[in-house]
Amino acid sequence: MPKSQKKQAEKQNDFKKSRLKLGKGKKPASNAVDTSFKAHSIALPTQSITVDKSQAGPSTKRRHTIQDLLSLVKHYSPSSRKDAIAGLRELLQAHSDLMLSTTSSVIPECCRLVADEDASVRKASIEFLDWYLSRLPNASIIPHAATIMLFATSAQTHIFPEIRIDAIKFMTVLLSVCPEMVISRGPSGHSQRVLHGYLSLLVGNVGAKDSSATPTSTTILSAQSKLIVITSLALFLEKSRAVQYEAGSLWFLRNSFRTRQSYNAFTSLFYPLHHDSRQISGTQPEVIRRETEPWLTSTSWDLQEIQDSIGGVVPTQSDPSIEMDLEVMIEAERSLHHVLIELFLEYSPAAFTSFDKPAASLELRLIHSTIKLAHALYASPALLENTTSPLAAHLQDILIRLSLYLPIARDVPIRHSEISGMLLEMNIIFSKLSTMLILASPATELQSSMTRRSLHDKFLPRLLSWVLQTLKGDVTVDMPMGSAIPESTLHALLPTLWISLQPSENREVPSPESVLRILVDRAQREGLSNATRASIIRIFIIIAMLQKEPEYQGGFRIAHNNNSRGLIEPSGVKPAKALDVEEAILHIPRLLWSCGAGSPQTSQALLSGLLICAQRRALDWSPSTVSQLSQRLIPYFMVNHPTKGPIMGPFAKLNGNPDCLQIQKLALDLVFALGHYGSNHRRVDTPLTQRDPNLEHLYRSVSEAVKNTVHKTYWDSLQVF
Repeated sequence: MPKSQKKQAEKQNDFKKSRLKLGKGKKPASNAVDTSFKAHSIALPTQSITVDKSQAGPSTKRRHTIQDLLSLVKHYSPSSRKDAIAGLRELLQAHSDLMLSTTSSVIPECCRLVADEDASVRKASIEFLDWYLSRLPNASIIPHAATIMLFATSAQTHIFPEIRIDAIKFMTVLLSVCPEMVISRGPSGHSQRVLHGYLSLLVGNVGAKDSSATPTSTTILSAQSKLIVITSLALFLEKSRAVQYEAGSLWFLRNSFRTRQSYNAFTSLFYPLHHDSRQISGTQPEVIRRETEPWLTSTSWDLQEIQDSIGGVVPTQSDPSIEMDLEVMIEAERSLHHVLIELFLEYSPAAFTSFDKPAASLELRLIHSTIKLAHALYASPALLENTTSPLAAHLQDILIRLSLYLPIARDVPIRHSEISGMLLEMNIIFSKLSTMLILASPATELQSSMTRRSLHDKFLPRLLSWVLQTLKGDVTVDMPMGSAIPESTLHALLPTLWISLQPSENREVPSPESVLRILVDRAQREGLSNATRASIIRIFIIIAMLQKEPEYQGGFRIAHNNNSRGLIEPSGVKPAKALDVEEAILHIPRLLWSCGAGSPQTSQALLSGLLICAQRRALDWSPSTVSQLSQRLIPYFMVNHPTKGPIMGPFAKLNGNPDCLQIQKLALDLVFALGHYGSNHRRVDTPLTQRDPNLEHLYRSVSEAVKNTVHKTYWDSLQVF
């Protein structure tokens, strides 16, 4: 066939329609796609409809058991993992009995999700662990500490910065729930790795050989991320710092004694005036209410108190754990000093512009957290007195920069209570750090005399003025008695008040007499809690005790003559400061009546302080003073009403509690001490009827109050002497 005919036939075949044959199906098209498939049967025994889910144990609304949820936590889908976390909370919230029995499986699986690649899964897991761990006792968390810290520290060093930021959030949760496993030191501890994880975000070149070089971070953090990291780091340093204020709140008296032994001996007298020694070290003991044997009263000592009585509450520099803490804190401060300066310079102008906003700005929150971080770094007298470290000079640099804005005056208009609380806390921290630096300056040589004058002359008058204004309180129409001062605020201001009592050549600094007068007026004014007023009176007790201490070398003296160790001048004249001290002491019986049986700790502190003054002859008792004090103590025991007859005072209401029995014994010891020492500090051997009538009336009231009580024998034995 010729080629032309062949091509023509092929063209015709393209348009030729094939005829269908009977009984034959339609032929598929040449471009048809075969969608048929063949597969084996899939067995899903766990999802079978024949299984009764009601018999498989507690389940969620979606019929998921604890095993189902733990398997879904490992699902490849982020939404499934997030839903599994929500299901775990739903299940454990409905069946709280599963919390303790499932810790070994729930904690590892959920902690693994802290470093998940999906942000929503990380957020859900951190929120769940915050809820879950806060409801578990520490004894159930500690066995899993190694697993928890493994995932937490691994997430801190993750390659992605957002995962490291979420790891910091998880670390904040752990510090709030169980800080012991985060701050643990030693070979098996994690504190060193955790600290390096924090510093790697803020500094970058942690552990560099050249420590003098300015650290630079390779991670660029937003302001919100900086706030998260700095807040968590401040909490970590606060929890992990082992060197606390020695002897509670009397650390500022350490340089006022010739030797450390004399300082320890003096502060040991005020143990009843402070909180428990375990609270001084930073740990909060758990309150367990149980029956107590009769012989096991509050006078028995535990192991911590025995150790404190032997070695003192002031840690020695030879303690290896303390030395390690000093080295760690110095290393952290050396790395963070430049970071603190940069944060202050960058965010302070915007943070302190105005405070009339309805909520705190991000810059103010960031500066607030930065100041708390500075407090966690420098709030240790042992660190500032370390002459081998530049901490004192660094703190001085920070305080000079902060003095441009702090302390914030009390008359600044503030709309939101949150902003007011943040500003108050920043002022208190500024006050504490300034006082620490001033008190530590004799032990550490500052850079120059000009710098020393800047500390005492530039911002110290403003600081003392703010402290006294805070102590006075704002008298307004709504609060005619002045604003209330929390006890914690007063304790924080004690070091600054001690600075204000020291003699100064600066005319802008208030005189010690004016400071004492303000304290006396505030202690007698209503509107404060009994605990706060007792703390103010405790200041006068300490002042009176210091005048009789032979090792005391401080600058504050009540008498004008430094050789007079008492309240009375050699000429027999009492100065104004002595009158203020006695006025505050004479206010104690009224405060004891106000406390009653509702504040036993405050009553114990007041009675202990007054008893110490009477036993150690810390006051120059005159007949009028003893008579007034005895007269004011009579209603505390019993009064004879003209129509109602004998009425028992707060002393009789302190019963049934071993601590209250101890307080009653303190009151009896106080009456005994007042009755057996006269104005000449000699034993009074004359009969009771020949003594002061007020003292005689007090003895009769005590005898009536202890009649038919467990203290009757004890009081009779005291009267024999």
